[in-house]
Amino acid sequence: DKIDFYPLEMNYCEKCHNCQLSVSVDPKKMFSNYLYTSSTSKVFRDHFVKAAKNYIKYFKLKPKQSYVIDIGSNDGIALKPFKDLNFKNILGVEPAKNLAKIANKNKIKTFNGFSNNTNKKLTLSIVPSVSPGLAAENVKKIQCFCFSEQTLEPYETQEWPVRFYVDSELSENVNNVYLSYTLFEKEREEMLAVNHEH
Repeated sequence: DKIDFYPLEMNYCEKCHNCQLSVSVDPKKMFSNYLYTSSTSKVFRDHFVKAAKNYIKYFKLKPKQSYVIDIGSNDGIALKPFKDLNFKNILGVEPAKNLAKIANKNKIKTFNGFSNNTNKKLTLSIVPSVSPGLAAENVKKIQCFCFSEQTLEPYETQEWPVRFYVDSELSENVNNVYLSYTLFEKEREEMLAVNHEH
């Protein structure tokens, strides 16, 4: 089989210390069969057990009330400690189908894409937002499903990629940035109860 090679070059910002690869690879090539599973590392597993306990204490999380979501959840390594501690509402979002399958097999609910659970075709307009508003000018989207309308056939699931970076001019007063989307069904101009955060 032919093997594709890409430059492994890292860009580094001395001001905000952000590190990012300089070359973007097609997500379909990256995630159709992602080979690395995080749970193979005992050090990594132990880290997330400790991290879960810290999060529970710091954020006062409750097993039956709190909702824990992991974006880019791999094989569910960060969510497993919550599951073991009897947290009921956990969800992973993972672009690699093979990893999402592993997590779901291990009873860690993991979503792989966007789904239309109705029996009709949906054409969606998508409105992005950045919170806090102070950071809006600093979030630079390179690729986003919100750039154009999206269509979902009945009961279809799709993967919608987002690539973005936060520039070095971000205010020092901003510690967290939330990128979210509201989806509107075009025909009815009615807001759908769908929200996706990063």
